Amino acid sequence: MIPLNLADLARRAATGHRLLAFDFDGTLVPIADHPDAVTFSLQVYRDLEELARWAPVAIISGRSRADLAARCPPGPLLLGNHGSEGLPDLAWIESRAREAAGLWLPRLRRRFTGGGCWVEDKGLSLSLHWRAARDPARAEVVARRLTADLWPEPRLVDGHLVLNLLHPDLPDKHAALLHLLQHHPAAMFVGDDWNDASALASTDPRIHGVQVGDLPLGAPWRLENQAEVGRFLNLLLHEVQHHA
Repeated sequence: MIPLNLADLARRAATGHRLLAFDFDGTLVPIADHPDAVTFSLQVYRDLEELARWAPVAIISGRSRADLAARCPPGPLLLGNHGSEGLPDLAWIESRAREAAGLWLPRLRRRFTGGGCWVEDKGLSLSLHWRAARDPARAEVVARRLTADLWPEPRLVDGHLVLNLLHPDLPDKHAALLHLLQHHPAAMFVGDDWNDASALASTDPRIHGVQVGDLPLGAPWRLENQAEVGRFLNLLLHEVQHHA
């Protein structure tokens, strides 16, 4: 994992007609105590909107696509539910995933609500949150135990103080990037959390991972913290415009 000069990293990312892909929470916006409380920096919002006028840009998030659409500027391709919502040709699995999430939801809400714990319904997937729990370690144990006897058995995707439950046939962020690479020669992906690791640590030479922060996510390049994302995005915009 190499921390690079931001200008050097922006120059690398701007060349080769790469798809420029970003996670949302913890990457484009700071983490908040509740998903509804996140706010875009006005500069980041404007730079992202302008960048999408000059280069292919995607936002790949655990949030639902409708949630992203209500928060993000026009222009970027929006893929929700960890990359599974917004890709073409997935209608066959979306209905199955919604059905499974609908079966899991009432049981989990009865048993994982209160004490700072709650269940987020994202349509195709669910998330168990315990950011506000008094005993986060115990809340995580309970969350994992509750998923053990669900049917169909969910695929678990870790995050910081959250556990995501996906239908086993849904793609993850890495699979979503591979799908998008059918139309682009290469991609840069910027993310910060465990649910980004499959893309950040990809061994596909066309995918260039840039992680935010110090978690051992396997990316070859690193930004120090979320505040650096805004500076990097601004430099990237100028480099893309220069190479256009």
